[in-house]
Amino acid sequence: MSDDTLTVEARELLGTRNSKRLRAQGKVPAVLYGHGEASVSLAVDRKELASAIKHNAHLVKLTGATTENALLKDVQWDAFGSNVLHVDLTRVDANELVEVEIRVKLRGEAPGVKQGGVVTQTKRRIEIISPAIAIPEELELKISELELGQSLTAGDVSLPDKVELKSDPEMVLVTCSEPSAESDADTEATAADGAEPEVIGGSKDDEAEGDS
Repeated sequence: MSDDTLTVEARELLGTRNSKRLRAQGKVPAVLYGHGEASVSLAVDRKELASAIKHNAHLVKLTGATTENALLKDVQWDAFGSNVLHVDLTRVDANELVEVEIRVKLRGEAPGVKQGGVVTQTKRRIEIISPAIAIPEELELKISELELGQSLTAGDVSLPDKVELKSDPEMVLVTCSEPSAESDADTEATAADGAEPEVIGGSKDDEAEGDS
């Protein structure tokens, strides 16, 4: 069971203006729905929500206005990707099978790098089917046997017991290839300017503001 708990309050005043006031009080507008029950408008403690997101939590415990388990279904961020504007929660039983997207983290060193190759992670998340109580925070993909000119797919990811792959097992996640002349030129130009090359990581999925 998830250790992440969200304290929630019932929310009666809706609309963009009231949502902004709520955020100014350190809370985030939320909607809870699913299991054939009526949707409920809630307010979630911002610090608790930020902690759950930082832990890559999917299943959370709700306490306060309602006491039940829920999935963090959709998180909407501001245009800068720094503040959560709204979150959708779906009711779920602990042993219910759910479909979720999980981050894939690379482990080890690829032999292809010593051969002059560059490792590129083309996909950072895959879809799995898992009991809600057993959703992993992240998955590992070992690249310790990745040679120059080779690639690894979703089917190469190690999955815990009772977890099934939903994504196409042939979907390429990481490659090791020779650096292109264009990328070499970009790196040299950046170095000439005295700046470090930029490392691009994963971005927040949603930037649209929710008003409920």
